[in-house]
Amino acid sequence: MASTTSQIIHKTHLLNHDQMLDYYADWADSYDTLKNIGFKTIDAVDYSQQSLDISASKGVYRRLICNKFDENKIEEIKDDSCSALICVGALLMNHITQTAFPEWNRIVKQGGFMVFTLSRVEYDDGLPDHRLVIGNGIQELLDKGTWELIDQTAIPYHSGYLADMFTIRLKNKTDL
Repeated sequence: MASTTSQIIHKTHLLNHDQMLDYYADWADSYDTLKNIGFKTIDAVDYSQQSLDISASKGVYRRLICNKFDENKIEEIKDDSCSALICVGALLMNHITQTAFPEWNRIVKQGGFMVFTLSRVEYDDGLPDHRLVIGNGIQELLDKGTWELIDQTAIPYHSGYLADMFTIRLKNKTDL
C-alpha cells in the first residue's frame, strides 16, 4: 500500500471496503469548508460512518447519511429535494461511477446543478479506464438532453495532477 496521501488518493479504486472507510475517515476533517461559501442547508452522504461522525461535530450538516452513491435509491433523500449536488474526488472505478447518475437525477430538482470532479489520472492497473467509462455516462446524459453542460474546467487536483470540474444543469427529467 502506498504511504503518502497523494498516492493513496490515486489508488482508492484498488482499496478494499475497510481500507476505503479508513481513508475517508482520515480525510473527513476538511469536509466542512463547503459551508464557508454560503450554502445554508447541507446534507452529507458518505460511505464512511466514521467520516460522518467527525463531520457531525462541526455543526455544518443538517443530515448525515451513511450510504454509497450507486444504482440503489437512498431512502432518506426525497425525489427533487436538492437544488445542488457536489461530488469532489469520488468518481472512480470501484467507488462512485456513472451508475450513481440516475440517483443524482432523482434527488436533484429539474434546473438544479451538479458539480463534480473527474480525475485525469490514468491508471495502469488492468481495470477499465475510469475516465472513459464515467465519461461515456456523462456524454450519454448530455446527448439525451437530460443534462446541460454549463462548464468544464481543468483544475489542479492532488500532487500536480489535474481533474476536470464539471458544472451540469439538470435540464430534463421527463426521460428519466
